[in-house]
Amino acid sequence: MSDDTLPSAWFAHYKALLDKPTQAKRPDTAIDRMIDEPTFDRDSYPTEETLQRLQEWSMGDSAAGLDFLQQFWGTNYGSCTNSLRPSEESIVGQGRFLRLATGGWSANESLLSAFDSSPAALSTWRLSTSGGLHIYRYPVSETHT
Repeated sequence: MSDDTLPSAWFAHYKALLDKPTQAKRPDTAIDRMIDEPTFDRDSYPTEETLQRLQEWSMGDSAAGLDFLQQFWGTNYGSCTNSLRPSEESIVGQGRFLRLATGGWSANESLLSAFDSSPAALSTWRLSTSGGLHIYRYPVSETHT
């Protein structure tokens, strides 16, 4: 795959995820109306517009913010799962979690940095460690499937 097709192939993969029907439709929110789809530059990095939208994610719809991160997280370098290791679970407790590892990729770090400055991150953040591991807990009242 040439350098010119990599960004479009990457974006096509993530756009397909957005187009998948969901099992349960959450209520329409301001953030849903604001983000038709995230934008990325030709090197597959999130644009300033996408980062700004993440920074503005509301606390009242924090689960959707976590879902957004999960859908667009670059797993070629990092990892993204809802499963915790037993040692992590003993620290953060029970519930539904989003476990993100940046893998050192600056695009993941940019997404994370933007989300971490949002009101939504205040209610969901549970653990960050050196090496790029970040764990967020879905609010019980907002848990999506």
